[in-house]
Amino acid sequence: MGGPVGRPESPLRKRRVAQAALVSAALTIAAVFRPCRTKQRNVNAAPVPRKVQRRRTQRTTGPVQRQTPSTRPGIWRAMPSIATIVALGGLLFTAAQVTNERSATKEQLALLSVQTSNETFAQAITALGDDRMPIRVGGIYVLQQVADTSESNYWRALSVLTAYLHEAIPRDDLPGTPSARPTAGLPADVQAVFAALSERNQEWDNGRSLDLSRLDLRNANLPSVKLQGTTLSYSILNGTILTNADLRNAALIQASLQSATLDGADLRNASLADADLSYARLEGANLQGASLTDAQLTLASLRNAQLQNVDFDRANLLGVNLTGANLEGADLSTATGLNPTQIASAITDEHTRLPWETDSDATPDEP
Repeated sequence: MGGPVGRPESPLRKRRVAQAALVSAALTIAAVFRPCRTKQRNVNAAPVPRKVQRRRTQRTTGPVQRQTPSTRPGIWRAMPSIATIVALGGLLFTAAQVTNERSATKEQLALLSVQTSNETFAQAITALGDDRMPIRVGGIYVLQQVADTSESNYWRALSVLTAYLHEAIPRDDLPGTPSARPTAGLPADVQAVFAALSERNQEWDNGRSLDLSRLDLRNANLPSVKLQGTTLSYSILNGTILTNADLRNAALIQASLQSATLDGADLRNASLADADLSYARLEGANLQGASLTDAQLTLASLRNAQLQNVDFDRANLLGVNLTGANLEGADLSTATGLNPTQIASAITDEHTRLPWETDSDATPDEP
């Protein structure tokens, strides 16, 4: 039978054993080269009494002097260097061991972090399917934390959140058929998803766009929401409050924004082609470089809006309030429903193109 099996030695114990071995080696070297203090004797001479020997020594040489390191043989003058080399070797050996152990520890921590992140991710997804609202909201906040702390899991977490929106508030209505979702705002879990998307680290988007198309967001309260570069095409946002929202470079193609509030919103370079903005408020909004091709803006308010270089190609501007709006460089040459009275209180320049200036046969629409 074999001997008892002991516990594996810990890295700390191994390091201490190695250090003890090095110290022992240094002491052994010192013992080997210790000087012999016994004087050599002439075996052929007759023994001399001790008293006589002591007197002779005192008369000839004076008191016996002890050797100092400077008067010892050369090997003894080299001993400090040998001890130093041994000590340095021990330190280097110990440092190498510590470095290797730290490297192994970092790898283990990285592996543990990935494992923990995957487990957290799975638990959050499970929470999203719970019947209880607080559990679902908690799962949403966990996914937000995963997205904030891990770039590798960032887009995966956001994709789960956007998929959750498509399950929770889809635009499932046919023409003339109302959606099954109540119109009194958004439920708490959906509101939490938009909060998470708004607080995301947009630097990690890397040119990718969040898919928020074909959603039912009627009467939602989303002030100051940050949805830069997202796709909201074909979504319903009638009566939605988007005051001071960040919608730069967003796609809102054929989106319905009737009576929506977008005061102070940032819509620079957004695409609003075929969008319905009838009765919408965009006072003080920034739409520089936006596209409003074929958009419906009947009786919308664009007071003090920044509309430089906006493309109004075939847009319906019937009754639009343009008081104080900046139309420098804007192209309204093919817009309909526009008359000089609306333009009179707006800011224009030589680059502003108006319908009655580009076509000699065209006549301004009556107010």
